Amino acid sequence: MSPILKTSLKEKDKPRARRTSSVPPQSLENGRNAAKKRGENPSKTVRHHTRISLGELNDFTKNLWTQLDAGVPLLRALEVEQEQSEGSKLSPVLAQTIAEIKSGSTFSEALDHAPKIYSRIYRNLVKVGESSGDLAKVLFSLSEFLEWTEEISKTIKKAVRYPIIVLVGVIGVLLFILGFVFPRFEELFGKMGDQLPTSAAVLLETGKFINNHALGIVGGLVFLGFGALFFLRKGFGKEILLSLVGRFPVAGPVMKAIDLARFSRTLSVLQESGIPLVRGVELAQQSVSDPNLREEIHEVREQLTQGEPFSQALSQSKEFPPLVINLVAVGEQSGRMDHCLSRLSDHFDREARERVDGAIAWLEPAITIFLGVVVGGMAAIILSSLYKAMLAVGR
Repeated sequence: MSPILKTSLKEKDKPRARRTSSVPPQSLENGRNAAKKRGENPSKTVRHHTRISLGELNDFTKNLWTQLDAGVPLLRALEVEQEQSEGSKLSPVLAQTIAEIKSGSTFSEALDHAPKIYSRIYRNLVKVGESSGDLAKVLFSLSEFLEWTEEISKTIKKAVRYPIIVLVGVIGVLLFILGFVFPRFEELFGKMGDQLPTSAAVLLETGKFINNHALGIVGGLVFLGFGALFFLRKGFGKEILLSLVGRFPVAGPVMKAIDLARFSRTLSVLQESGIPLVRGVELAQQSVSDPNLREEIHEVREQLTQGEPFSQALSQSKEFPPLVINLVAVGEQSGRMDHCLSRLSDHFDREARERVDGAIAWLEPAITIFLGVVVGGMAAIILSSLYKAMLAVGR
């Protein structure tokens, strides 16, 4: 956290009169009436499907919080951000946001036109900040949440990047050995006739096929790679993959720890901002990637709507460990649910990072051994076949 944020946070702890950083409700109503008289429809918006990185969104949120905390009116603060983001993907989005606020919409309503940038959690928290009259405080919580989300995303990328790079490397090594090395021995192996070992004959024919169709094979692999990316971008493809990954002994616990950290942190921020528990659980459910855990959270929410205590509803699910249930029960008794959920998030965040580091440390020797066995096996087949070929030539 930067020194400016720390200093401002300390100032926020001092008693001071409540202020509203958004446009006054009377002005919004007047804006709506004026828009209606002009025949305009403030609710008619162009939906932007632009995406920006979490870092850019966090920078915007942090800058907006800094201005509002210093007393700058919301509309002016947005205009400053729009000027600073000139030429970026965020600039036209902010321009439309400013136009909608001027026509009478609230800030949270104006964010609805860019759902790919501002998630439902983001928009709901902004709405709570407007209702409470302290939008700056909510934006500060959002900034911290986005910063944490960016860190956990780096953990996920770290967990995924290494196996993908290694897999591509293994495929490249195998294609090189089979398509380039083995065909060089075709003439020598051809003298052995029927005496050529079956394993060497299979590898030789495979190498000849790869050598003759190299461009087609490379093109096919590239096509499969892009096809897999397209498939994963679709909801059903992503859910199928996550369901399969969750069953693996190493990847499953890592994914579950990350999901529990996401759920706890999101619900903690929502609770701290004053969003009701049932609504908070519904929103936090969207941050979970595992379909099975999402279904369990949905069941927990259904029980909450029937008046069941949160800890009791969690205890009926097999997806939540005893630590979660016990700390939630403590939060219910002490009235500090957001604090207990934040501690849970810290715990699962550390666990996820440790599991990722442990998985990578385990993968390195495992992949080295696998490559050694594969390459060594091929080398053994080549050497044994060469030896038999030389004996055949000597005769």
